[in-house]
Amino acid sequence: MGTEYEQPRILLVSVPYALKAAEAETLGGRSADEFVLNKDLETQVQRQLEEQAATTTIRVGDAAAKEIDAPGVRSTFSDTNTSEVVFIDQLGTGHALRGRSTTGVAITGVSTALTGPAPGVSGVSKADIGKGILGRVTHPTGLTMGIRGETLSTAGRGIVGIASAGSGPTIGIQAVTFSPEGVGIELVTKTVGGQLFRGLSGQPAVEVFSISGTGDVTAASFTGDGSGLTGVTGASPAAASAPAPAPVASQASTSRCPSDHNSATPASPKLRLKAGR
Repeated sequence: MGTEYEQPRILLVSVPYALKAAEAETLGGRSADEFVLNKDLETQVQRQLEEQAATTTIRVGDAAAKEIDAPGVRSTFSDTNTSEVVFIDQLGTGHALRGRSTTGVAITGVSTALTGPAPGVSGVSKADIGKGILGRVTHPTGLTMGIRGETLSTAGRGIVGIASAGSGPTIGIQAVTFSPEGVGIELVTKTVGGQLFRGLSGQPAVEVFSISGTGDVTAASFTGDGSGLTGVTGASPAAASAPAPAPVASQASTSRCPSDHNSATPASPKLRLKAGR
């Protein structure tokens, strides 16, 4: 046109050519089928809640207290699985679970099973010097107890310690005191007819040593020269021929070794007593 040269002719079509961006069909790199509408999201959430409610029951407030017959309980969790109802994972150095009470019990474990080994509280530690259960009282005075075991069964045991390793110097129960006036183990029986201590040995276990509620020591034999012992009866012929030791004035009670052992199962134990102090 005018003084310009005529340009090359161009073919016209009904659909023009266009360039398309690589992510024109996505949003944030996600395709359209990865998104859900608001109404569909509400339906899916409701379905998940219904499926969870079919196995797990959560009670809050008065309903929880009434369900487990425990007035004051504010919430309960109930399930029928084979693992945990509630699992807390502590990845730091703090407590996974901690309870605090100013007047009552901080944490209580209750097992309602009527048979089998159903512990109310179970503690497990995998550390090389770990404690399965640690009880500590920080009050400096009073008749405090780090751990107390109590049973109402006529054949129960208040506390049982089991060292299940097949070798090594294992100890079922160990008592340690640091006070110069302290007592490692204190044995108390509320009835004179009871026993302060009973030692069992072997498989099946038979009684080999006992201390009665009146302080009488019962064993099949004593090994040693018997220095410092008074009132020992049922001695062996060799011990009978030896001169009797002088009485010890500071000894408050006597030790007896009756020949008629009161255990239902006969035993031949050996008890070694170190003479003198």
